[in-house]
Amino acid sequence: MAAFNNDKEVLATLTLDAIKKRAIAVESPLSDADATAIGAMMSQADVGEITEEKFNATMTQIASMPKEQFDGMLMMAKMMGGGGVDAMAQNMAAAMGSMSVGPGTETKFKVGMTCEGCAKAVKRILNKIDGVTEVVTSVADKVVTITHTGVEEDVMFAKLKKWSDASGKTLAKWE
Repeated sequence: MAAFNNDKEVLATLTLDAIKKRAIAVESPLSDADATAIGAMMSQADVGEITEEKFNATMTQIASMPKEQFDGMLMMAKMMGGGGVDAMAQNMAAAMGSMSVGPGTETKFKVGMTCEGCAKAVKRILNKIDGVTEVVTSVADKVVTITHTGVEEDVMFAKLKKWSDASGKTLAKWE
């Protein structure tokens, strides 16, 4: 694992990358101009000392933020884009409370999901694992895609195996 880098520009870039990734995941509109403006605001803002713990917690929160909350955060950032940069960044940091370094690792499993109930069960099981930042299911393709940091594939597989055995659903590692 790479050492934590407390460089403000690096942290702003990592945060902006997480925001862009979340915008895609929740299908929220984020233009290149808006992303550039948000990035500039974040790199100029005075949000106090940034610790590794605070940064990791904030990144985790961005990655799991519900669409409505994420859209509200983007709207606030856009509205304050013309001024009040420090206040906007402080409000965002306070509202989010915490952040995870980098985009994480992506793991896929083939899961015999037959309905949205299965998909919700799979998401619930995987989201309980520390280090899992995002779970995307496709009932049609029978695939679950997990974004995570510091979680072994075998740990996630074992958790899903208990469910698949109990429910009679198939489960296989992605090849």
